[in-house]
Amino acid sequence: MGKYQIIQNEHGYKAIFDNETGRQMSQWYREIEAIGLLKEKSQHYSAYYNGAWVIFHIDNPNEPISQRWNWIDTHGLIEGESEYYIVANPQHQYAIFHKDNPDQPISRWWYDIKPAGLVMGRSEYYIARNENDWRYAIFHIDNPDTPISKWWSKIEKYGLLNNQSPYYLAEQNGKHAIFHKDNPDEPLSLWWSWICAQGLVKGESEYYIVQDSSGEEAIFYIDDPNEPVSYWWDNIVPCGLVKGESEYYLVRRDDDQWAVFHKNNFNEPITKWHYYIYPIGLPNGTSECYAVREEDNPSIQIYHLSEPFYPLYTLSDIHKNALLYFNDEFAICITDKYLLLYDSLALQHQTIAPLSEDINKIVSELFDNNALDYLDQMTTNRLIAEYIHYSFLPIVFKNIDYHCYLYTLDGDYIGKFNSTEDMKQYMQQEITKKNSS
Repeated sequence: MGKYQIIQNEHGYKAIFDNETGRQMSQWYREIEAIGLLKEKSQHYSAYYNGAWVIFHIDNPNEPISQRWNWIDTHGLIEGESEYYIVANPQHQYAIFHKDNPDQPISRWWYDIKPAGLVMGRSEYYIARNENDWRYAIFHIDNPDTPISKWWSKIEKYGLLNNQSPYYLAEQNGKHAIFHKDNPDEPLSLWWSWICAQGLVKGESEYYIVQDSSGEEAIFYIDDPNEPVSYWWDNIVPCGLVKGESEYYLVRRDDDQWAVFHKNNFNEPITKWHYYIYPIGLPNGTSECYAVREEDNPSIQIYHLSEPFYPLYTLSDIHKNALLYFNDEFAICITDKYLLLYDSLALQHQTIAPLSEDINKIVSELFDNNALDYLDQMTTNRLIAEYIHYSFLPIVFKNIDYHCYLYTLDGDYIGKFNSTEDMKQYMQQEITKKNSS
C-alpha cells in the first residue's frame, strides 16, 4: 500500500487519507482522480464538486491551483508525467495549461488535443484537432498558432511526439506516409495502404514495412522510397531488421510457409522454409538460434544459424507449454504449473520454480482458453536475453492490462510489477547493489 488512499464515506463522497498517520488530506468530493498521487508519482489530484473539476496540490487542500473546468484529463500533471494538463471548457473545446499559470493556456482552444508528447512529458510537441474538417496537426510549445505539420486525418503519436526521432506517420484518404519534422510538405516515403514504421520513427532502425493495395508487404530503406530491399511477401513480421534488433527479417509466403532472410540477400533465405518459425531468437537478435514448429508435430526444433538442415535439439511434449527463451545450450518454457529449463546437453527438463499463486491463475486461464497471444512473447524474450546473465527471469502478459512477473534462475519468485519499466528499474537497482557490494 502506498502513502495515500481514497476512502468513500456512507454518503458516497470521497476523500484522500494518509495511510501512515490516518490524517485526512483533502475535503470530501463526489469524485477524485489521483492516479499519480496513489502511485507516489505526483503531488496533485483533481476533484469534482459543484458541477466542475479543479486541481489541488496535496499540501494545500483548500486552494485549487487551477480554474474550474468541465473536464480535466488525468494525463500529465495528475499522473505525474509532466507539469501540463488538458482541460475542456463549457463549449467542449480543449486547451493545455501549465500548473503555474491557471489563467492562460499555452495552446489555442481546439476541438480536441491528444494526450501525447508535451502533456505526457516526452517532447515539446502536441497534436491538436480543428473543428472545421476534424483533421489533426502537430504544434510546438513555442508557437500555438502555426503547426509544424500539415493537417491530416490522423497522426501517430510515436516518433516525434515522443522525442524518439524527427519522424512521424500521417494518414490521409486511407493512405499512409512518413514525414520529417523539417519538411512537412514532402513525405520521405510513398503513400501506401499501410506502413509499419515503429522502428524507424522510434529511432531504432532505418527500415520500414509497407503494404500495397493487393495486401502484399515489402521492406524499404528510408533513403530509397522507390525500391524495396526485399521481395513482396504475404506477410513480414515486424521484428528484427525493421526494429533495429538484428540484420534479419522473418517472412511468410502465400503457401503459409515461413523463412528468415538477411538484409543483404533477398533472393535466398538463410533458413529452410518451415510451417512456422518463432519471431524470437535469431529474428529479433536475442540468439543465433531459431525455433521451428512443423505442421501436425507438437515438438519444437531449435536450429543454429550455421546449420539450417539439422536441429541442435528438440523440445518434445509441449502441450500447454510456451517458449520464452532459447540459445544453443538451453531453452526456458512456461507451463500451466511450472517454469522449466531444458538442458540441451543433458537432454532433459528441470523445474526452475512452480508458478506462484497470482501468476498460476492467469497462466492457467490463458492455456485453457488457448489465448497464448496474451503472453507478450517478444517482450519477455528480449528482457530475459538482457537480464538472464544476472539470473533474472522476467515474464510479461498483456491481457487487459500488463502483468509483469519476476523470477530468478534459482527459483525465487520476486513478485509482480505494474509495468515493464518498474520491473526493469528493480532489476537495475539489484544489479547495482550487487556490483557495489
